[in-house]
Amino acid sequence: MGIFDGPDVFITVSSEPDCESRSWYKPWSWFQETLCDRRLELNWINFDKLYSPSAQDSDYVGLFSWDPTSPFSPQPPPPPPEKHKCPVSSVSQAALGYYKTTARYERRDDLSPGMNDPCFLGYWIAYVRVTTAKDNGTTSTKVLKSNCLKLHPFWMAELRESIGDLPLTSLMIPGTHNSGSWEVYKGVVSEINPLSAYEITQEESIYDQLMHGIRYLDVRVSYHPILPINFWVSHELLPQIPLTSLLSDVQRFVEETGRREIVFVDFHRFHSGLNRPEIHTQLIHLVDSHLGSYLVPYNQPVGMLTPNQLWKQRDGNGSRTVFLTYPDPLVRKQYSFLWPPFQHSWANTNNISQLENFLGEDLQVFGCRGRYWTLMAELTATASDVLTRPHIGLRGMSQDVNRNVTLWFRRKDWYSRAMAIASDFFLGNNLIEMAIKANAHRAVCNLNDNVDTTEN
Repeated sequence: MGIFDGPDVFITVSSEPDCESRSWYKPWSWFQETLCDRRLELNWINFDKLYSPSAQDSDYVGLFSWDPTSPFSPQPPPPPPEKHKCPVSSVSQAALGYYKTTARYERRDDLSPGMNDPCFLGYWIAYVRVTTAKDNGTTSTKVLKSNCLKLHPFWMAELRESIGDLPLTSLMIPGTHNSGSWEVYKGVVSEINPLSAYEITQEESIYDQLMHGIRYLDVRVSYHPILPINFWVSHELLPQIPLTSLLSDVQRFVEETGRREIVFVDFHRFHSGLNRPEIHTQLIHLVDSHLGSYLVPYNQPVGMLTPNQLWKQRDGNGSRTVFLTYPDPLVRKQYSFLWPPFQHSWANTNNISQLENFLGEDLQVFGCRGRYWTLMAELTATASDVLTRPHIGLRGMSQDVNRNVTLWFRRKDWYSRAMAIASDFFLGNNLIEMAIKANAHRAVCNLNDNVDTTEN
């Protein structure tokens, strides 16, 4: 049995706002301030072999605000409200199911209190069976599987026994695409502006991304001399957040986790303004002022570098566990802590089938080659999308593809060959938990003699 062949339940977060009261044919409805984003989604898979067709058995999947398996919770667990549960009434539905609840993943000002509590967010999912006795009509309730929406601030350190001596290039690393293009959903403002709708790719801050378990950050930098703040994280030409915000979030996270988590900051591209040596010098000094003592020097056995090698190489400040890549080769040669950029497998398509085919082919060509590379597991909008579907945006496109991404990477020939995987609105898929499980079971690349020693 493969590591993802057993029954499983997990919670995802919808990237697409779902306001039942709003209508494109009723413009006044758009001025209602109902928060309708971040809907919690229930997902279950591979319960077909456990499904009972007996009339005495009633299965459902529900969302709970407490751990339904805890001895300190009400037993048997009372069923959640109807809008927070979904009955399972067939073998096919037990094999693969999905249900969007009306519950919302509420924002928290600070996730750090959950540093040592994976289920700090307070949302649980359970696959439940209720059996009614034929003789006296009494019912019994059994939780077949449960899970919570987790934080994973220490997942690499916790897997030290499993991954410590494995090459970093052989690990499955969850990441985000255009990591710094994040914005809190603002209702109508976020939906009616097509430029904003097709620029924003995430809804969690960099710190929150890392707390959830993201370890690869896809960063695009631009320079704007006429603005009070010069260096920005951008999506194409539009600045999104100050670069200092991203660097400070990475610094805070690495420090709070004791330099035990390895983070890849991939300066994927420079969008505008970085066209003179002195500007690059300013950028390097800015990065060094925030992350200098955390940066891994580029003098390592590149393809076979392991987590243990990083954790054991301590200086006066501690381990260096942040990788910084830089796309300009001339500048890169001047600084020992700049790494070559990741190779990026980008399908550049708005078609789900084309994306699946492209990623599958690149996994076979580039997987397990000892290279630092990223699968860009997101759809790309065309000019036609922006003009003809302005209300869909990247939120809607992510909603269409993220469940598929989860299913694709459950395949052994996908999860065992992937390195970094970058997605939009990452809470809409289950890649973080899957990566942790794959790495824990050492179900990753066996590099052997396949290491590519050339520079990325």
